[in-house]
Amino acid sequence: DMPAALSLLDRAVALVTEQEPARLELLRELSSALWTVGDVARAESLLNGLIAAASESGHRSLEWYALLDRAARRELAGAAEADLLAVAEAAVPVFDQLGDDLGLARAWRRIAAAQVARHQFEAAEQSSEQALHHARLAADLKEEARSLDQLCTVLLYGPTPAGEALARCEQMLVRAGRSRLMEANVTSSTAGLLA
Repeated sequence: DMPAALSLLDRAVALVTEQEPARLELLRELSSALWTVGDVARAESLLNGLIAAASESGHRSLEWYALLDRAARRELAGAAEADLLAVAEAAVPVFDQLGDDLGLARAWRRIAAAQVARHQFEAAEQSSEQALHHARLAADLKEEARSLDQLCTVLLYGPTPAGEALARCEQMLVRAGRSRLMEANVTSSTAGLLA
C-alpha cells in the first residue's frame, strides 16, 4: 500500500527535527517510496538534499547509501551501467573502512547488477556472493533477500550448469526458512532453471 507508506513516511519526517540522525534515513526511505510510485522529481530532490546534508554532517554511511541509490536509479533510467559500477566500486572501501556490512552488501549487490548488465556473469556471481555474505553479517533480512535474488538471477542466466545452479538454489531455499520473500526470490529462478 504505497499511498499509505508515503503518508506515514511524510508524517514521520515531519515529526523529527533536522538534528535527529533518524531524519536522514527517513528521508532516504521516503525518497525510495516516491521513486517507486513515479514521483521522480520529488524523490531526486530529497535524495540530493540528503546527500548534501549527510556529507555536511559527516554521516558517511548514509551519504554513500544515497549515492548508491542515485546511481542505481540513473542506471534504471537508461544511464550507462559504468556510472553505477564506478560509484559502487568506490563505495566498497568506504564501507569497509567504516565496518559497515550493510553498506558493503548494498555496494556489492550494485556491482553485481552492473556486471549483469555487461553480461559478466562469473564476476557477478562472485559479487553477489559477497553481497549475500555481508547482508547476513549485517543481519538485515531485506538486504539478504535482495542479495539472494541477485545471486539466483545470476545462476539462472549465467554459465553455471543448470543442475549445479538448481542444487545451489535448493540449499538457499532451505536457508531461507520461513521468509516468503526469500522463498519467492529463489523459486522464481528455480522455475527458470527447471524449464
